[in-house]
Amino acid sequence: MEVRIEDLMSDVLAGMAQEMPWSLGADVIAFRHDHPVVYSTYGVGITLQNVQEHLRTGPTREAATTDGPIMSDNIWHDRRWPALDLSRTRALYPQHARLLEKVHGVVAVPGLQDDSGLVVITAYLGEAPNDSVLDTMSRYERLVSADVAVLSSLSDTDQRTSRVLAALHRRDVIEQAKGVVMATCRTDHTMAWLLLQDACRRTNTTLNALAAELVRQVRSEADTLGESGTGRAAGELWSALRHIHATAGI
Repeated sequence: MEVRIEDLMSDVLAGMAQEMPWSLGADVIAFRHDHPVVYSTYGVGITLQNVQEHLRTGPTREAATTDGPIMSDNIWHDRRWPALDLSRTRALYPQHARLLEKVHGVVAVPGLQDDSGLVVITAYLGEAPNDSVLDTMSRYERLVSADVAVLSSLSDTDQRTSRVLAALHRRDVIEQAKGVVMATCRTDHTMAWLLLQDACRRTNTTLNALAAELVRQVRSEADTLGESGTGRAAGELWSALRHIHATAGI
């Protein structure tokens, strides 16, 4: 029996909806060369995805260009997406106007990425997201990535499978780097993401490269900074984390 990725993604969203009954909608989108392919959606998800595609801006698109989750307390009043306007959206989709008015918070989590694209899972909420929402989303994102990886290994070429395995390895390294930040600073994973992303922005470094270098330096306990720009960025971040650790007396 052929297994369709759309069916798997529908099961993922059904499980997520059970754990997040306050969610007003969600979707799983695959970006292929900047073109979104909708794998599954429910509630207000398809409407907001259509709006984002029409305007070519929004949390799902932003998550597709970053290495970490995108969160907002109010999708209609976020300075990152000024074109997302509730009045305009209600006018475009009057049949969903009442539901759209209830949407406030949003969380978009990027998943597995390889040479051919990236998968993003997005949830639309009636309130501001909290850590439990991101925890739930992160767990289901890992399930989405596992489904994509398994289907790729079953249906595609050896080269494609190798790329997927490499993508999973990069994901694992990022999770290790996030764990280093969480353990050293005694913070949650949301703040760990923010610290890593801030370091990437300040040093113009990708999260994949920074995470790999940070994990390498932690393992070696190197006191000297790497020669490359990424090595210096990771070394400075690790030094700052150790300073926080020592200052807090942890």
